[in-house]
Amino acid sequence: MSTYSAVVLYYRHGPAVAETLRHLLAQTLPPTEVVVVDNCSSDGVLDALASEFPLCRSSRFPRMRAMAEE
Repeated sequence: MSTYSAVVLYYRHGPAVAETLRHLLAQTLPPTEVVVVDNCSSDGVLDALASEFPLCRSSRFPRMRAMAEE
């Protein structure tokens, strides 16, 4: 059986992230790991997502990062 991880990066789009996670987890072959990365949002969505999606890991950038930044 194949396995894969999904990484979801967001900035102030909490409702869209929750919908994305619902769709990811409803796939015929759901990811074995989901990591949600907050790009320095101030909306507190990671806390709300943690209660609805407890198996998803999360990370928060301390400052805004560009997509191509290392």
